[in-house]
Amino acid sequence: MIVTLYKTGKDGRILYYTVHDRQAGLTSPYALTLAWRTGNGRERERLHLFESLAEMDKMIKTTLAKRFKDGYRLLYSWSRDARWSDGAETAFGTGGRSAAPARRSGGSGLLARAEEAQRRLAIG
Repeated sequence: MIVTLYKTGKDGRILYYTVHDRQAGLTSPYALTLAWRTGNGRERERLHLFESLAEMDKMIKTTLAKRFKDGYRLLYSWSRDARWSDGAETAFGTGGRSAAPARRSGGSGLLARAEEAQRRLAIG
């Protein structure tokens, strides 16, 4: 999965923030990469390793909520499968039920929740 957010900085430059699970970790079954950059500048990233899918989904949820609150808007999202959807349902406290229909993610998992959180915060 990949989620890319953006916002315009105080100086007019575009800030990008990307969350993805494409990079694997050697010591843990789940890995999450947070990457950020300004304009066409050098990207910085931080790799987080997790022992459970629920832990990773919780971090995704809190990271996206914080970024939406900071003024970021959804630029792009994509998921190759729904392997983390059950953990996302648990992390969002919906007990396996979709709280809102998905718009771009094509499912009722984490990306749908991120988009719903963005709408609730009236950002975007």
